[in-house]
Amino acid sequence: MSRIRTIKPDFWQHPKVIRCSRDARLTFLGLLNEVDDEGRCRYLPVRLVGLIFPADEDVVPTLFADWIDELETAGLVETYDAGESGKILAVVGFSEHQRINKFTPSSLPSRESVPRGSSVTPSRVRKGSGKGKEEEPSFEEDFLLFWESVPRKQDKALARKAYIARRREGIEAEVLLTTIANYALSVEDTPAKYIKYPATFLAKDGPYTEWATVEPTDNEYDEMSRRKSEWT
Repeated sequence: MSRIRTIKPDFWQHPKVIRCSRDARLTFLGLLNEVDDEGRCRYLPVRLVGLIFPADEDVVPTLFADWIDELETAGLVETYDAGESGKILAVVGFSEHQRINKFTPSSLPSRESVPRGSSVTPSRVRKGSGKGKEEEPSFEEDFLLFWESVPRKQDKALARKAYIARRREGIEAEVLLTTIANYALSVEDTPAKYIKYPATFLAKDGPYTEWATVEPTDNEYDEMSRRKSEWT
């Protein structure tokens, strides 16, 4: 959930800020709205691009990551692996520059609280019990992030089942986030009845495969949205 933040007048002349490109500075301002009350958020470039640059088709996750690198080099943000919590982005000195009303503690670990040597590993749940039973990754948190971008939020249980099936096939969370972000943007002005159900969108070898590399559009629902296929 995006939050209201304030920008101090001296931000624009700050030595750390002026050494960054204009796009990196704009990215930093966007991040202030997306981090929690301790200045942290999950570092998911696809999701952050959709939130901060929703109408800029030329802003792709790799370019966004370059701007984050600029900000990190300047000492304005830091990114770090937090084990099961994934990769975290934190605004450096956030609490010193923001006055928070109704403060809510972060659910994400600080860099200092992460044990040395931790790396990004998926959350796990026990599949069965007893010897010989392997642990299986839990994709629940990834699915919830995916669900936030779904344009037609219906049949969540079926959507979750389809999402987990695709992840078990080896499809990365970033890829699925890209597909749903591209599709959601393309159907912004589309009547709800023409928007695919999320479970249908995620069918095996289904419509989601067409949106992994498609550039998002902001026009009215196009031929791809109206097209009949075996999945509709």
